[in-house]
Parts: sequence; C-alpha cells; structure tokens
Amino acid sequence: MTEIKVAVGGIEKTDFYINGGKMSEAVVTEDRIKEVLKGRPVLVTGADGFVGSHLTEKLIELGANVHVFVRATSSGMLHNLAHVREKIVVHRGDLTDKQAVTVALRVLKSQGGAPVIFHLVRKPMSVNRGIVL
Repeated sequence: MTEIKVAVGGIEKTDFYINGGKMSEAVVTEDRIKEVLKGRPVLVTGADGFVGSHLTEKLIELGANVHVFVRATSSGMLHNLAHVREKIVVHRGDLTDKQAVTVALRVLKSQGGAPVIFHLVRKPMSVNRGIVL
C-alpha cells in the first residue's frame, strides 16, 4: 500500500493506493479530523448564524481553538452560541474595518499552528432586500 499526502491550506488529505489502484475514496475519518484540528486556531465569521453556530459547536467538539468574529454592532448576546460562550474567543468588529480584522488575525496567528478560517458572513437582510413595485 502506498500513502500519498497532499497539503491544502495546511490540512493534509491522504489518499491510499493499493496495487497501483486508488482505494474508493480518500480516507478521512473523524479521528483524523480531530488530529488535524486539535488545538489549532480556527476563526469562524458569521458564527452566530444558523450554519456558523453549528460549525462552531462541531469545531469545539473536535478540539479546535475556536475564535469567532462578530459585528461590533451586534447585541453581543450570541444567541446561538450562548451555551458555548466560555469555550470560544470572541472578536468584535466589522469585516470592512481593516484594523479590526488585522487585530483578530494577529491574535489567531499567535495561537500557534496554521490557522483555518471559515468565512460564513452574509450581507445584512436590510442590504439584501430590494423594493419590488
């Protein structure tokens, strides 16, 4: 059996080849994901949204060092993440504010390991909606 590793964004993907033929799919187990994410700094934008909150919960479960970036204008309640508030690092700011983003990224980089970023922010509803006559 031959093992081939490919690193994309600091995360390795491993494919196994037997007798010159590739096994059905790359072998990526939850244990392998835990190994890759354990203690690794991860930033989630849009973390208090539906998808972001579920991703954040899973990343915590997998042992990642989870940071979230939320709008400074938000109430700060973290409605979907209140139950994990003590397990995450919260950065407040606006993604259009270069200084706020730079500060968050510096903190993330200082945590050791190659950081992973999940960018899940969308425009506020008021911006997305138009008036249809």
